[in-house]
Amino acid sequence: MSTASRTPWAAYVAAMCQYGEVTGRADRRQFWGFALIVLLWWLGFSLVGSALGVTLELPFRPEPPQAPVRLEILGTLAALLHVVPFWSISSRRLHDVGLSAWWLILGIFPLIGPLILAGFFLWPGDRRENGYGSVPE
Repeated sequence: MSTASRTPWAAYVAAMCQYGEVTGRADRRQFWGFALIVLLWWLGFSLVGSALGVTLELPFRPEPPQAPVRLEILGTLAALLHVVPFWSISSRRLHDVGLSAWWLILGIFPLIGPLILAGFFLWPGDRRENGYGSVPE
């Protein structure tokens, strides 16, 4: 594998090209490269949206003396764009460690679920072919 294909940007592009693909495997470098680029996209769009004042005022107010609740739109749209690709690369990452994508359900449990999933995502993948496919390049 060439050095250029092992960059976070290459991992991001590959994951976006496999939009919704849940079969196969993804190694740690692919997963964390994609996660880094998604974080940078979200952060960049959130900062630009906040600087430009691109917000949506929600129709409820918690208490009259408090400021209205505002939703930053650009960062939210950037995050929503990446939901399906993030689920698909997460399932492929779990396949790399020999687990079913059903383990993603742990994410609904506050605090402990995401911590367990992060541990799975950090775990080294199987060095040999497993039930989910061959070793990712």
